Amino acid sequence: MILDKHIVVVTGASRGIGRSIAVELARQGATVIGTATSESGAEGMASSNEQVTRPVDAPVGTAQHNATQQGVTEDVPSLWTAVENGDTHAEVTLAGRYVRGDALPQSCAQARVLLEAAVKRGNAEAKQKLDELRQAGCP
Repeated sequence: MILDKHIVVVTGASRGIGRSIAVELARQGATVIGTATSESGAEGMASSNEQVTRPVDAPVGTAQHNATQQGVTEDVPSLWTAVENGDTHAEVTLAGRYVRGDALPQSCAQARVLLEAAVKRGNAEAKQKLDELRQAGCP
């Protein structure tokens, strides 16, 4: 595929032209990190049959985004940077935080998307965690 091994960030990937761009980039092989301005938009990307890979954790203006900006969850941005650089262990770590609601809003959908992306790149731990999430669901 043309964009295999490329990671791209698409803002507004939950609808309209942003969604079309994200889907096309994913179709061409890119790992797509999409942003949405709402939780429902992010969950829509996560549950879609299209290949939009990962919604970003917190829309600008939410309490989570503001807490991150204030340094309360300072390691979350560094984890997302690692994800952007293809670090599947960071994807597994973030997924665990989403399942537990640890410094991030609890979101099984977000955790599932992160784990699926890591499994796609061969992370065995992610496969195990994804299987556990599918069987047990969120706490």
